[in-house]
Amino acid sequence: MSARSDHARAIRRVADRLDPRFRYPEQVSRGLGLPILGTIPEIRRAKGLRSTTEEAAQVIEAFRSVRLNLAHSFESQGPIILTISSPSPGDGKSLISSNLALSFAEAGYRTVLVDGDTRRGELHRTFGAERRPGLVDCVLGHAELSGILRPTTHPNLMLIPCGTRRSQSPELLGSARMQELVAKLKGAYDVILMDSPPLGAGIDPFVLATACGHLVLVLRAGETDRQLAEAKLQVLDRLPVRLLGAILNDVRVGQGAYKYDQYSYGYLAEDEVQELPANSTAAAE
Repeated sequence: MSARSDHARAIRRVADRLDPRFRYPEQVSRGLGLPILGTIPEIRRAKGLRSTTEEAAQVIEAFRSVRLNLAHSFESQGPIILTISSPSPGDGKSLISSNLALSFAEAGYRTVLVDGDTRRGELHRTFGAERRPGLVDCVLGHAELSGILRPTTHPNLMLIPCGTRRSQSPELLGSARMQELVAKLKGAYDVILMDSPPLGAGIDPFVLATACGHLVLVLRAGETDRQLAEAKLQVLDRLPVRLLGAILNDVRVGQGAYKYDQYSYGYLAEDEVQELPANSTAAAE
């Protein structure tokens, strides 16, 4: 048994050198030293594929798990405020941001989702809202907070789109007006989630993370480059940012290192309609 284990570890070390992508959880927890906040299964609907009811329920449960871990990462008396980013484009950070915001809203939190990707943000398309005026316009002083908030299909969730495209985004996001906006959001909402550009796209995500004080990293299983992630995280060591952990995205649960992340099938339940006795007060009314 020991010989087999040594052989397996040797094979894994060779694979790690040949394949720079994240392939199993230990590469995150040990390699990057990050706690794993949750594992998000492959969202087939986001890829234009049909998903079963059980698969959809599993995705919902996964976001509930992330929500629970994040809620316990903050003090109870203060709001939950964080920036969500990823090392490179295509890791699914915007998909994670929007679904996590909906999960918090569903749990009763007054939630606002801010599109901090002021150069290429697309969250307004996700929610079917107008892009302008938005975050940039408010920070420039061209719009008030009330004028950039967009309602969504959930009563507890508001959206702030990215707004007018500007080349001086880093300067705007690090300005005093941005700090004033963050202070207003803290006083009005229980949860503030800021979707940022990827860490490899420029300084913007680091500026946003500094404004929030907290950062969550999205890593796509089998896709995200480990060396790129390590290099970008070194920048955070010099900033006043608390790195809360990583969310593993697009994981094929039930296979390989993720075989224990699968939720038990058969536990999906529909809401029951409570039948009151015929002689009850409610029935009499």
